[in-house]
Amino acid sequence: MGVRLFIDPADLNKAISHSYNPNPTFEDAIMEQSSTNYFSKLDAISGYLSLTLSESASDFTTFIIIYRIYHCKQYLFGLISPQDEFQQVMEETFQGLEGLEKL
Repeated sequence: MGVRLFIDPADLNKAISHSYNPNPTFEDAIMEQSSTNYFSKLDAISGYLSLTLSESASDFTTFIIIYRIYHCKQYLFGLISPQDEFQQVMEETFQGLEGLEKL
């Protein structure tokens, strides 16, 4: 049986500087790929949960429960930066593939 904890990262979000990597809109992607005959879908709706925090970043997620200290190894739900980080990983992964548009 697993336990899922929620930690409010509001104060942490205020201290995080992040890059903004917007995803193209569906309309923009369709216009750029107007001559494309085939489309494929990669479901990565929670892909950012697979990203791990660096050890130094993990220290900022430290919390205490019943006299024990814990820290997160993966991005917390509610942080502002995972989507940007995941978008960057996707861009690096699929870099150089012709005719590919990420939505």
